[in-house]
Amino acid sequence: MNRKIGNGARIWVAIALMMAPMMPAMAKGAANKTRQVQAANTKLTVGSPLTQGNMTVFPVYGGQGRKVGSAYLTLGEALKKQLIAVKELPDAEVNRVSVTSRSSRPMYLMAGEIILGGQQDREIARDTIVPAKAQNFAVEVFCVEHGRWSGARHFGGDEIASSALRRETQSTNEQQKVWDHVAKEAADTSSQSASGTYRAVGANKNTQQQLAVYTKTLGRRLARDRRALGLIVAINGKVTAADVFADPQLFQQQMPKVLKSYALDAAQNRKTWNALRRKPRPSLPAARQLLKDADSGTQRTVAASSATINRQRENSSTVTFDAAAPAANGPNGPAGNRDDAMPAHRNIYRK
Repeated sequence: MNRKIGNGARIWVAIALMMAPMMPAMAKGAANKTRQVQAANTKLTVGSPLTQGNMTVFPVYGGQGRKVGSAYLTLGEALKKQLIAVKELPDAEVNRVSVTSRSSRPMYLMAGEIILGGQQDREIARDTIVPAKAQNFAVEVFCVEHGRWSGARHFGGDEIASSALRRETQSTNEQQKVWDHVAKEAADTSSQSASGTYRAVGANKNTQQQLAVYTKTLGRRLARDRRALGLIVAINGKVTAADVFADPQLFQQQMPKVLKSYALDAAQNRKTWNALRRKPRPSLPAARQLLKDADSGTQRTVAASSATINRQRENSSTVTFDAAAPAANGPNGPAGNRDDAMPAHRNIYRK
């Protein structure tokens, strides 16, 4: 049966046809808006999840006005370009080393980065900004090689600790707790060594094979995303932590290490995952909630120097560590040491 369409109906059909191509874009805009989180007076957007086995990452994006490029040189970049010398202090100490920079840019050292060599391997104790052209700048560290106190005075390489060890490092002032955690991970991965060095965990062949599965697949996808400035991680279906950096370039420089850090946790939790009959998947709302929760609670300064202000914020569900440059010499300008300044790095953990 044929029916005639009136003029009014024709108008609505025409409008519908005109609007059709716009609907996906409108839907995408609405979705992006719902993914936005107000964190530390900065609008962050959480992207779609990327999953490999029992590890999922959600990219984190900043505001449209965020500048491209980084004011910071990273430890890995500085070592590669031979712009840094890390050595033992004249009277070698377990918990401090000396850093000399040949760079005109400030250098960013991330808590959990491991420097190899010296009298014993060490782990950077907290996020540290080393001033440009610094000479014999003292950096706080923890020992991650209990059974050695001999060898060269200089450090020549770098590694990364697991996310669990990074959290322990930033939460404690006790060397023994760090040693205990290193010993536990070494035992759990059958990576014991004569000197008890943490580097044996990452050097374990079985661990390396597992890490490659995570880092190659997820790293390749994140490396193509030049807008991301951080990530949120879920292991075994549970959102556990996040790393958010001041800019996309700094994140790209640190991304392989950050990803490997979480992959070490995922590999050590693989047996639990394999035993689950139903594999839980983390949700986008749960990832956003981590960023929201991290903004509540009391913030306190845990360390302050001429180059770095380290702060910690804790509540019933999260603990957050961040580091920013003071106003006088920081890339954030006059807001460098204010509570609302975007830090060089923010590391969040779900309790």
